[in-house]
Amino acid sequence: ATSIEARVPFLDHKLVEHAMGVPRALKVEGRSGKHVLKRALEEVLPRDVLYKRKRGFGAPVTQWFRGTTGRALEEMLMNSSLRRREFFDYRFIARLVEEHRSGARDWGFQLWALLNLSLWYERWIEPR
Repeated sequence: ATSIEARVPFLDHKLVEHAMGVPRALKVEGRSGKHVLKRALEEVLPRDVLYKRKRGFGAPVTQWFRGTTGRALEEMLMNSSLRRREFFDYRFIARLVEEHRSGARDWGFQLWALLNLSLWYERWIEPR
């Protein structure tokens, strides 16, 4: 899994040390985490902001592969070390790229996964 984390204010060692000493019952109430933090901020933040459901952050990979960035991403994928090693059927991948770019199908997530696998392979496996 991949994600973007933005928790820098919570990395202060004094805050972490204090939080480790707070009893679990005060930190979690039912299925809701960060109970003490939310209670402390009730006077500061609007209730709808404070208790909003957690949402994921999705990157617009479908648009990336269909837009001008898509050409560069496609070139990286189609000229990767994985292709030279013949790990995948690149005629099939070329078909996915074409279907995606034409709008016939949405293969953005799959193409993104293949590109990331390719970049990972080139970074960690190929140099050896």
